[in-house]
Amino acid sequence: MCLKTFIIQNLTNFSISKSFVVKGLYQIVGLLLTITVMVIVWVCEVGVGDVNTETEITVEP
Repeated sequence: MCLKTFIIQNLTNFSISKSFVVKGLYQIVGLLLTITVMVIVWVCEVGVGDVNTETEITVEP
């Protein structure tokens, strides 16, 4: 009986810690996704702007 309760307690503790880990992972993934999206948008804006200015400069002369 003692062994049984010990195993059950460990299982519940493991499931609780697992849910915490999963929540943390989801938060980290969400943060990474938002950061990558922001970086991609910034790079697109800056990169496209650079390309446009370069093409304008090369086309003008």
